[in-house]
Amino acid sequence: MEPVSSDKLAASAREARARWSIPAIALGVLRDGETVTAADGARPDDVFRIASISKPFLATLAMGLVRDGLLDLDEPPPGTRVS
Repeated sequence: MEPVSSDKLAASAREARARWSIPAIALGVLRDGETVTAADGARPDDVFRIASISKPFLATLAMGLVRDGLLDLDEPPPGTRVS
């Protein structure tokens, strides 16, 4: 996967905002310790109230990792102890 430029991320933000007809969007990518952010209708450091939307987002991400063989739901997370 190639690094995402701030210009490309900004274009994605504009496209997503228009497609979903939302008032603002902020995006961020963290890869190999480098952070790239962009926003449309907001500043990248604006705080958004996301309520419970993070739960299905995390579940979808986890199941994608399971599908790709990168996560086993029957194994405890790395760094945890099982008594």
